[in-house]
Amino acid sequence: MSAVEHTLAAWSRTATDIQLENGPSLDDLGGPAAVAAEAAHLASGPLLGILATATAHSLTAHPGHTFTPITQALQHGLAHPHSAWTLAETLDTLCNHAALLQAMEPKRLSRLLASHAEAALSAQANPHLARPALAGLLHLAITGRCNPHQFLLILTDLDATEPYDALEMLPVLLGVAHSHFDDPALLTALTRLENHAALPAPLHADVCFELAIAQIKKATEAADGPQAQACLDHAVLRLRHVIEQSEARPDARAWLAATQAVLTFTPNRPHQLDTALHHLQHATAHHQAWTARLGDIPWLTARGTAQAAWFRLTARLHRAAAHLAEPSWYEAARTLTDVLDIYSASRAVHTSGPTSGLHALIHPVVVDAFTRHAGLLHHLRQALKHDFAHHPDATTLHQAAEESINSFGAPSPKTPPPSLEQDNPLPGYPQLHDLLTSTNPDPLLFDSLERNLIQRRQASARHESHLFDKHLDTLLGQLKKHPAFTHPTDGYLAGLVEHFLKFLYLRFDATPNLYGDSTAYLGPPPPGHPTRFWPEKALQDDYHRDLVAAFPQGTIHREQPDRGGGRSDLEYEPRPGMRFPIEVKRRTTPFTHSEVQTAYLAQTATYTATSVPFALLLVGDHSNHSGGSSHVKDRVWTTLHARSPTELPRLIIIGVLPIGRATPSQTR
Repeated sequence: MSAVEHTLAAWSRTATDIQLENGPSLDDLGGPAAVAAEAAHLASGPLLGILATATAHSLTAHPGHTFTPITQALQHGLAHPHSAWTLAETLDTLCNHAALLQAMEPKRLSRLLASHAEAALSAQANPHLARPALAGLLHLAITGRCNPHQFLLILTDLDATEPYDALEMLPVLLGVAHSHFDDPALLTALTRLENHAALPAPLHADVCFELAIAQIKKATEAADGPQAQACLDHAVLRLRHVIEQSEARPDARAWLAATQAVLTFTPNRPHQLDTALHHLQHATAHHQAWTARLGDIPWLTARGTAQAAWFRLTARLHRAAAHLAEPSWYEAARTLTDVLDIYSASRAVHTSGPTSGLHALIHPVVVDAFTRHAGLLHHLRQALKHDFAHHPDATTLHQAAEESINSFGAPSPKTPPPSLEQDNPLPGYPQLHDLLTSTNPDPLLFDSLERNLIQRRQASARHESHLFDKHLDTLLGQLKKHPAFTHPTDGYLAGLVEHFLKFLYLRFDATPNLYGDSTAYLGPPPPGHPTRFWPEKALQDDYHRDLVAAFPQGTIHREQPDRGGGRSDLEYEPRPGMRFPIEVKRRTTPFTHSEVQTAYLAQTATYTATSVPFALLLVGDHSNHSGGSSHVKDRVWTTLHARSPTELPRLIIIGVLPIGRATPSQTR
């Protein structure tokens, strides 16, 4: 142990808690001369951060020339750091002490950090160096001490081919950089990472969270209310996905609660603002407790400011909601101030202008309250004559309320439903009516109708398994969280998913001779079969026949061209323009969820480009089943896939059916 290290140990034994937290000065380590003599040794080991802290505390206490050998040692230590954590500790000190940072030549430091980051991301250096190097570069870029383009170029080139250890925390840096620089290429990089199915779960959750925050930011800059609401719905979907994947995300819970509180205040939403605010208060307290000991990170300041603004906004909404529910006010001037504060609520967060989409989303609720209650409108009219005569928001609110009242007219008469003809029990089906009342019915046609009716009833019958019912409820619960799962899409998709799950359950249990040649693919290929594996077509044929029997004629299509630039395998089109693509694949190697998603997800999602954001993926698993097959619940799941930062994520329902399997007695 060197002399300086002995002095440091002695100082730490007598230092107060505050002194230990702030760190020593050069005098505490024996003086500038003693430290300069050992600076090269100290900078090459784990004490690099202590050396930087001591130097920062002493810059004004000693002549400048005494620091030259120490700053040179610090530069060498930063170029050859002992470990990633020593680099991070030292950079934190530099970022918090502007004078020392200036002495270290920021432009030179930025080139060094870029070199560390690129080497770490290309696996030519310790991958853990990437995070502190890029975090330091972000601080230099935000404070204007270096050109941000090199830093942005490194981040926008990320594509998940880098070592996973190097990607740790980089999604957060991408999101924070987007908050500061608003470069759309950063969101494109996040989307590339999200669509890499093999990405570790914590990294995937970070990516999904940052894309959600980007949608919230987009909502504040939206051109109108519907666009703002769509962005917030998109953000809610992603935040829920993060929470489902990782319980230890109080940040996601806090943002979700804030977003939902704003949405409960909007038109056509259930007004449960009290409940939403309670959740927000709880989530915020938990988040603050979680992060209380992390300290302030300079480059995260903008993120924290934005979060605080959203929390203030929701608190204002709660106060205004109580006022708007009253038919009149006792203290009109004070109450109207609270309400007008909400009428211009978009100013609580950063927006692109005074008429942002967030403003358009919120203000109809305020206008409606003044339109409904004559007492409130009276207060507003009186206020415009006195204290609020020159208040622009009060004037705008009054005009909007008056226009709303003037737009009321007599309700349009409802068209009576057409009367049913008593002699035709099937209005709208004249051909079927003629068939049933014909004096010479065609027995072959009746036989065909009877068989079709039996198949339809079997396909739509409730499954007897309690496990199936729970499994179906779980899948439908995941569908309900998607903002596009609305009428009439929800009804059609729910029916398709129920049929899909029922098909999988029945084929899991079925023997290969269930339907003769149609289900032979469930067992091994017979002797003399041209290949060792069943083709994809065998599974596709069976599922196609099952779909045609279960759904109305003309709604099931096969090999449809001009779908996303290709040809879809199967398609359910319950009404013109509403298409649910069904992609069918076969694989001969064992699968994992991430491998299936990597191989087939992008193609499946492509077929949803011009219709609803839902699709099915059916995979025939023709791997070795000599040890049996995994449980059906492990083989059916849902996942989200977005091809661009602004796209509403597509929800894909995936099912993997074991095919070519041996009989249970042959498993080992």
